[in-house]
Amino acid sequence: MRVAAALRAKGGDEFAKPGNIIEVKFVKGESLSLTASRLLALMILTAGGDAWEDKPHRMRKADIRRGHKGNERITDMLQELHRTLFAVDDLSWRGRKATKRFSLIQSSREEIDEEGAEAGWIEWEFTPDARRLIRESETYAVLNRQAVLGFRSSYALRLYELGALRLQEVAF
Repeated sequence: MRVAAALRAKGGDEFAKPGNIIEVKFVKGESLSLTASRLLALMILTAGGDAWEDKPHRMRKADIRRGHKGNERITDMLQELHRTLFAVDDLSWRGRKATKRFSLIQSSREEIDEEGAEAGWIEWEFTPDARRLIRESETYAVLNRQAVLGFRSSYALRLYELGALRLQEVAF
């Protein structure tokens, strides 16, 4: 998380995404859509070096929707992040190989203005399992915000993240 904090302090469009989050597996038959994958990347960028801490993180909706005027898709993306289960190799209470399944997002709040229309901010908290995964990650990928937002398919974004992760592994 020191890398994430250093990139944030430096400014610019680069941010660190923990290797454990990039390499996390989806439960069979599930995966994130391109828009939800982008939102997760923006959440990690926004949380920065504090992503592993047990606290809420906040982001402006304008940073999510880019050129779109409405916020209607943001609700769908948040709900998708809440629903999608991830899986990691783990050990059972008896010390045997096991698969642990969990969500990355514990809770979220989306502002609504007085007239019922959506307002400007979202707030979320990562689950304890996601925070542990982030905290214990020994590898990371340096990603470019504009590149992440520019991909037209979730497959292309996934390849970019995996390539950036491998690039960092080679550098060390």
